[in-house]
Amino acid sequence: MKLLLINPNTSDGFTAIAQKAADAYKNKDTIVKAVSSPCGPLTLEGYFDEIISSVGVLEVVQREKENYDGFIVACFSNHFSIYAARQLTGKPVVGIFEPPMLLAKQLGAKFSIVTPSPRWKPLLEEGLEAVGMEHSCGSVRVIGVDVEELECLEQGKLEELLLKEAEKAIKEDGAEAIVLGCCGLAGLAAKIREKLDVPVLDPVASAVKVLEDLVDMDMSTSRVMSYSPIIPQKFKNVPEAFHVLYEGRDSTQK
Repeated sequence: MKLLLINPNTSDGFTAIAQKAADAYKNKDTIVKAVSSPCGPLTLEGYFDEIISSVGVLEVVQREKENYDGFIVACFSNHFSIYAARQLTGKPVVGIFEPPMLLAKQLGAKFSIVTPSPRWKPLLEEGLEAVGMEHSCGSVRVIGVDVEELECLEQGKLEELLLKEAEKAIKEDGAEAIVLGCCGLAGLAAKIREKLDVPVLDPVASAVKVLEDLVDMDMSTSRVMSYSPIIPQKFKNVPEAFHVLYEGRDSTQK
C-alpha cells in the first residue's frame, strides 16, 4: 500500500514532523511519503492562507493520482482541497481533522481539541459544524502560539502548554478524550497521554490508520453526486498539471 501525505503549506519542517508520525504508526507493509505543497504560504494562519494552499494540494493529487492508493491532506481544518481532490480521483482522500475525532468518539462521549493559535478557533468551530461533530466536542482550547512559532518552540515548553489546556478541557469542559489540533503537534500524543487519564489522539497517525482501513477494504469515493468528476470547461492560466482536465477545449484557454 502506498499513501501520499500532502502538507498544504510549504514548511519542510512540518512535513518532516508528519513523516515521522506517519512512519511511527503505519503498518509495516505500508509506504507513506510526505511532501510539502509546491506553492503557497509557509504556514496556514487563516482563511486566505487555506484557500491559497488548495491549489498546490490539488496540483500534487493530479500529478500523483495514478501512483498512490490514497491521499492525506495534512491540515487540521475542514480544508476545502479534500473535497476538490475527491473529484480528481476515486481513490480515498482524507484530512487530519475528521479522523482523530471519529476515533475519539469510540473512546469517550466527548472530546476537546487543543490547538496552537487563537486565529484557528473560529475556523475549527465552523469545521466541527460542517462535519457534524459540534455536539461531540466539549471545547476548542488554544495554547496561544501562532502556527509558524511551533517549529521554534522548545518541545518541553510546548508539551507544558498542551498539557495545561488539556487538563482544563477535562476538568472544566467535560472532555473524555483530547485531540491534538495541528499537523505540527503530530508525534506528541503519547507524551501528553502519559500525564492524563484520557486518550489523546494524534491527527496524522489517526488519518494514516483510517486511510489504511479504507484502502484495505477496497473502498473508493462515490462518484454519484457530490464528488462526481469535474466537468471540462474553459479556464485560463491553470497549472500545467490540470491541462489534461480540459482536453477538447480551446488550448489557448487551458
